[in-house]
Amino acid sequence: MKTVLITGATDGIGRETARQLLARGLRVLVHGRSQAKAEQHAGALAAGQPGAQTVAVTYWKAIGAGEWKTIGTGGGWPGDIVRAIEDHLAAGRRVFVDADPRWWVPCGWQRAEISAIVLLPQRFGFKRVTETIYEIRSSTDTSARDVPDLKQLLPENRPEDMKKCPPGLS
Repeated sequence: MKTVLITGATDGIGRETARQLLARGLRVLVHGRSQAKAEQHAGALAAGQPGAQTVAVTYWKAIGAGEWKTIGTGGGWPGDIVRAIEDHLAAGRRVFVDADPRWWVPCGWQRAEISAIVLLPQRFGFKRVTETIYEIRSSTDTSARDVPDLKQLLPENRPEDMKKCPPGLS
């Protein structure tokens, strides 16, 4: 089953696109700035389609919009990333990481965040959700034994991407 991430899927064109793709049998990740709204619309979309699969997703706490219960890049982690993930897990919240290098720019402000992400497998277990998205779980969770290749995100492992960095940011 193919998975599609629809940004802005809680209203307008994004919501209609999500509805149409779901009707075609695709698994839809509903992205919105408000977790509550994303969950509401993901549930409503799935309710109208037998066997439908939707997941509500929000990103980028650092932009300060919506009711955030997620951790995201965009201006530094909210303190210690390991502690933030542990707190989320302890509160019964789910935590995901997307290991797709396209979302992790190897130069500029994300460089420090990439270094922190690469160390997460030392502290947590991972369960693959899609080709590049992994759920971060407790290291004691026996169902979380997948191993994401997070080292591929490091600048030293991406020489072609580093060539695209502006002068002074590589």
